[in-house]
Amino acid sequence: AQLIQLLVVIPFVALGAGIGYLLGVPDGAVLALVIMVLLALGSIASGMLTEPFVAGVLALLYVDRRMRAEGLDLVIGRLRMAQRPAVRLPGAPVPLPGGGW
Repeated sequence: AQLIQLLVVIPFVALGAGIGYLLGVPDGAVLALVIMVLLALGSIASGMLTEPFVAGVLALLYVDRRMRAEGLDLVIGRLRMAQRPAVRLPGAPVPLPGGGW
């Protein structure tokens, strides 16, 4: 994720330096400001791309750890089986509301 962030930020920094060079800004403070603004925009763009991926990986690792340590997969499986509606075969008698057939 950090490599992808770096690859996204580098063009923004290069663009900032190129703009400053093409404009021929004699003042170093203005050039630094342009580079910082573009660096901030690049950081925001790279964060929007990589942070959801990192969060997903961390969540997956957390659930995997709980499944291995606590048997979370077995607990989830039992809960799903308990909540599953009964399967009715075609032509099978349907119980009446009072409990009779």
